Amino acid sequence: MKNLKKIFAIFLVLMFAFSSFSQDNSGVPDDDRGLFSNDENTKEKTKEKKSFWDRWFEIGIVADVGLSNNYFNISDFFQEEIIINLDEINNSLGNNGLGFNTLLGADLFLNLNTSIFKLSFFADVESSINFNLEKGLFEFLANGNQLDQDIVFGAGVGVNVFEENSISLEIPINRLKIKAVPSYFIPVLYVPYTPATITTQTKSDGTIEAHAKVTAAAYSALPLNNLENFSADSITDILSTGGFDISVYGEYKLFSFLDVGAFLTHVPIVPSKLNCTNKYTATANFTMDGLLDSLTSEEESELVKYDYSLSENEATEDDGINLVRPFKIGFNANWRVFDNKLLIISPMIQFKFADFTLKNLMGFGFDYSVTAKSHLGPFIPSFTTSCIDSVFSQQLDIVLNLRLFEIDLMISSQSRNFLKSFAGSGLGVGVGVKVGI
Repeated sequence: MKNLKKIFAIFLVLMFAFSSFSQDNSGVPDDDRGLFSNDENTKEKTKEKKSFWDRWFEIGIVADVGLSNNYFNISDFFQEEIIINLDEINNSLGNNGLGFNTLLGADLFLNLNTSIFKLSFFADVESSINFNLEKGLFEFLANGNQLDQDIVFGAGVGVNVFEENSISLEIPINRLKIKAVPSYFIPVLYVPYTPATITTQTKSDGTIEAHAKVTAAAYSALPLNNLENFSADSITDILSTGGFDISVYGEYKLFSFLDVGAFLTHVPIVPSKLNCTNKYTATANFTMDGLLDSLTSEEESELVKYDYSLSENEATEDDGINLVRPFKIGFNANWRVFDNKLLIISPMIQFKFADFTLKNLMGFGFDYSVTAKSHLGPFIPSFTTSCIDSVFSQQLDIVLNLRLFEIDLMISSQSRNFLKSFAGSGLGVGVGVKVGI
């Protein structure tokens, strides 16, 4: 019967591919001690599992930054000669072209951990910048184009910066553990992904023409053209733009060596409202005359001609935007391989069901992660392979917990391409510090 239970447990772990119900960017502390129960035997076991290294009160800060792309490796830029093979780039890139991602985050938190409940207060800032060069550009650079035919490609960028203020309350009920995280979030800046269309043509007479046009909007909590007049009233204006959502987590102790759970994150309650909109249309035209004609012509002429125009702010009072944070549904588990904390495997999978504007409610992707963690007294190493928001990551975490003081160090190799994430086409680093008693 025991073997049957273990086989069933392993099947559940592989089926759900969950993640650990442990420390995340919200500042909620790690807890791999299992679930509390009201029966005396379980209470006694719980007491035996409590560790000297656990703090009942702590404050801390975590900061991280990540840079990634889906082609270049970091080592490529440390060569004596940097060789760019356009044919190889074109053949290696997928239909989405060349993409770059930048992620920045900072989290300040206060945790109170008791045997009855866990309470956390935290504030954090998260930002991301996505830039993409479409595949058509590299096809043009690698293969050229036919005379008198248009080549059309694009380049786009998207930006979002959110500030969050939250309370987290976790309560054990027998073999079940429940956590609720209501949050007030403020979208400081939001630029939806906006591609610019670029059209080029090489004519039979040798003339090269290029035309580009883009209409982009930036939504913000404050007018971007009036930031020099920032004042105390500006802070009130920023706070008034926020929205409200809630995240709910549940975890059940299925066996002594396995916890399984499910969660909902960023369930929209009240959307935020950004009324400061900057909307512009930019156009550019470029013409280069045939080089041979320019050399043989007796008349003096410009070889290269170009012009550029930028419209006035086209935003109106109706151009404000309502924003939420993407809503996700997920499942997670903690598998204590040896029925203790020597090795804990924690998989996770979560599905996205809404974007920032709530226009896409049918789902647009999923995230996953698998973490292997070991508790060796004050030393807690772990390794995580994951794909979060379309960025693959292979991350090593080193935690040194000296009871009154803890330092967390994180380093990862990242990429928008799975195989490239092992080769170092991007880098993520982070550091966290906690102090408490």
